[in-house]
Amino acid sequence: MVARASWYGDYNDPTTFLDLLVTDNGNNDSGFSCEEYDALMREAAECTEREERFEILSRAEKLAMHELMPVMPLYFEVNLLAFRPGVKGIWPNARNVFPTKFIYKE
Repeated sequence: MVARASWYGDYNDPTTFLDLLVTDNGNNDSGFSCEEYDALMREAAECTEREERFEILSRAEKLAMHELMPVMPLYFEVNLLAFRPGVKGIWPNARNVFPTKFIYKE
């Protein structure tokens, strides 16, 4: 079965994508379920040490994307933005949302 979906990382953490494969996650559109993966994600959620947490998340990612592969990313969207030098109040962000009330010209 093949389907098209999209997702963007709206916060700077691996879980923005890895949570999508947790069994009971409301955004798990694939229906993927793996107790070992879920256990790693629970372990990472409870971990308070940054480096250890990232190691656990790396193991979860390897399990899902190198061994089980329930989804297959085909491409990644890229945006290139350019603004005139005098335009201020625009900050890069994951959603490419730029509230106009903060934009001004010097």
